[in-house]
Amino acid sequence: ALPAASAVGHAAFGSRWRPDWGDVMAPAAAQTPEVPEHCRLAVVGAGWGGTYFAWRLSIDDATLFNPSDVCVFEANNRVGGRIFSVRDLPGMGDMAIDV
Repeated sequence: ALPAASAVGHAAFGSRWRPDWGDVMAPAAAQTPEVPEHCRLAVVGAGWGGTYFAWRLSIDDATLFNPSDVCVFEANNRVGGRIFSVRDLPGMGDMAIDV
C-alpha cells in the first residue's frame, strides 16, 4: 500500500474533460505556479520517470530528502510525460483512458 502522504492532492492531477475550457486538463494546471524558495534536489521533467524518482527519494525513502526539499520542474501544463489519462468523457462512466 502507498503511504498516506503520496495520496495527498491526487485529485488535483487527474485530467478531466473541461467543457468550459474546451480541453482536457488537470485542475493543478490552472493554478499559478509557485517558485520554490529552496531545493536540495531538482528533478527536471514530470513524466513517469521524473515523478517516480522524486517520489522514491522524498516519500518512499524519506531518509534522504524531505518532500519539501524536492522540486519537480515541468515545461508543460500537466504531469505524465507522453502518457495521457482522460476521465469523465461523455458516455464513458468512470472509465479512464490512457493514450
